[in-house]
Amino acid sequence: MQHQDYFNTNDIVEISVKAIARKQSEVYENGAEGVSMELTIPDRLKVPDTEKLSKTLALGGLDITNNPDNPIIMDVYHGGFDFSYETGTYLEATDAEMKMAVALYTDKPQEAENDQSTVSEAWDAGAKKIFYTKAEPFNLGKIAENHPASIVYLTEFERYPGEFAGKWLKIALQATSATKIDSQWTDQDIADRTINYVWMQIPKLQLKDVNLIDLGETDGKEDVVRYACDGNLSDVSTDVNRETQIFTKSLSFEEDRNVNGYSVSVNGIPVTEDSPVPVYNIYMQRHLTDENDAESFDGSWDVFLQSNSAVVTSLTEPKPVCEQNADAVWVGVIGETFDTNPDDDIPAQINPMLQFMNIGMLCPYDSQQNPCYIPMQLRYQVDEHGMGNFVLVMPDVTKVNETEMNETTQPGVSFTSKVVVSQYLKEEKPYVTGADGTYVRTLPQP
Repeated sequence: MQHQDYFNTNDIVEISVKAIARKQSEVYENGAEGVSMELTIPDRLKVPDTEKLSKTLALGGLDITNNPDNPIIMDVYHGGFDFSYETGTYLEATDAEMKMAVALYTDKPQEAENDQSTVSEAWDAGAKKIFYTKAEPFNLGKIAENHPASIVYLTEFERYPGEFAGKWLKIALQATSATKIDSQWTDQDIADRTINYVWMQIPKLQLKDVNLIDLGETDGKEDVVRYACDGNLSDVSTDVNRETQIFTKSLSFEEDRNVNGYSVSVNGIPVTEDSPVPVYNIYMQRHLTDENDAESFDGSWDVFLQSNSAVVTSLTEPKPVCEQNADAVWVGVIGETFDTNPDDDIPAQINPMLQFMNIGMLCPYDSQQNPCYIPMQLRYQVDEHGMGNFVLVMPDVTKVNETEMNETTQPGVSFTSKVVVSQYLKEEKPYVTGADGTYVRTLPQP
């Protein structure tokens, strides 16, 4: 039973203590009247104004108060949010401090306004996570006039991106003081019969842009080399005395396992000016060990192919369906599966390459002048930092042994006119796609 529910502010209450003996006690009598004292009932602090709470992204500088729909760039985010209660707007007590209870929700529910019947309901009902309770709230610090703005850095968000992006924070406020009675929480405003929370949507994350690297044009790197001998092409050297080294255009981009997949659009070179542009669309999507469980991604990628210029035959059943293009045909799996048992000394399985025999061209430049067929490849590699990378090994010939090749001086060595790599996300993902990666063939100056 709380005294502030039975007395008014500034009422003077006289208090004394007297010892009362048990009834029918044969040993003790009631004690003497105790010394009385007067107590003035202090004021109750007013309920804070939820509109005075500001919030910004820590270290990133994004004002999420006024721009909740702006995604955060993955490289900029460092974890955490700053909260402050507008300085000098709460003058109830010089020692007043603001407390904050915070819970996480998947969606912002329909909020009951001015409905006293819901005040008794648990404020955090249905929360996915509770960061700070009313019993153990976070202290924003003093909020009196001329006091510096109070800022809190929520370190819980260090694990942000995937777990929290796009979700909602539900915040209740309370003012406390050593000289006055604590305010009601903002969702328990008995006097105004209102329920007020601060609802803040955590911005989605913008994934890193697809950085499509031309290996042959990058310092310290080079195009993939393959070996031609007697009209046959191999990925490994078998006869150094007779074979020809053929370097082919190679484009690399980093794997991002936050995406649901990728689309790779390859435009070929028309046979004549009036011919249609050959288009080869490669799709990658998460390989699921259980097609009915979206969380069963094993780290590798299903690959599909669709083309206006090549006949594509699917592998044997069972085969997944391409989410991005139902007409695309499944051609295999690529990538590194998760190591589910790192203690068994068995490394994770890697499917390093898929070869597209129906995307390629004949090249006459081997040592015996035998034309050999050069197919396109999709390779998967893990770099020295443990990061996965995809490499598009195109049919375009850029160098034969030590001789640079180009379409002007050696007609027939080019196959590709343009490549675009795009990220694919499902709607429920808490991310926004980054910019596409693009390669466009440039003709050498005569």
